[in-house]
Amino acid sequence: MTMYDDWMASDCSVMMWPLCSTNEKVSASVMFMKITKETWDTLKEMYSMIRIFLVLIIYMRIYSYCDRMVILYLITMLSLRGLSMD
Repeated sequence: MTMYDDWMASDCSVMMWPLCSTNEKVSASVMFMKITKETWDTLKEMYSMIRIFLVLIIYMRIYSYCDRMVILYLITMLSLRGLSMD
C-alpha cells in the first residue's frame, strides 16, 4: 500500500463518522463529497447559517418585545396625564 492508499483509507473512515451520526437530510447533503475536508466544510457552513438564523430570530423577538413594552409604557404615561395617542 502506498501512502496515498493509507491516507484514503483513513479519510474514508473519518468521513463515515458524520454520515453515521447525523440525520438523513444532513447525511444526504454531504454523502457524495470526495474527501473529509469537503464534508466538514459543508457541515460547518450549514450549521453556521442555522446559528445566524437563530440569532436573528432571538434578536427580532427581543426587540419586538421591547417595542411593545415601550408602547405600553408610553400609553400608560399618556393615560396617567389624561392624554391619548390619537
